[in-house]
Amino acid sequence: AYDILIHVQPEKPIQSFEHRYDEERFYFSNTGNTHVELRNGKQCTVDDVCSELPNGKVYADNTVKATLRPDTSRVEYDLVTRGVGVEHVVFPKM
Repeated sequence: AYDILIHVQPEKPIQSFEHRYDEERFYFSNTGNTHVELRNGKQCTVDDVCSELPNGKVYADNTVKATLRPDTSRVEYDLVTRGVGVEHVVFPKM
């Protein structure tokens, strides 16, 4: 037996997302209508000491979270939409 997952892309894709922090976590919410792939994730300190964060796909209307070090000042990801468009985004921790 095989499991097959089929994704039908919307005719008019909308990339939209939100993020937030709590004391020890980063949350990324996909508020658009197509999946977004998170690549090359990292958390960095004010002194630019960085470490990797998990990569993965975030489907429409879903949220992922990552546990952060206490001294993290920002999170960075390359966002890939529909497998073609790449945008590097920095999420500063206020």
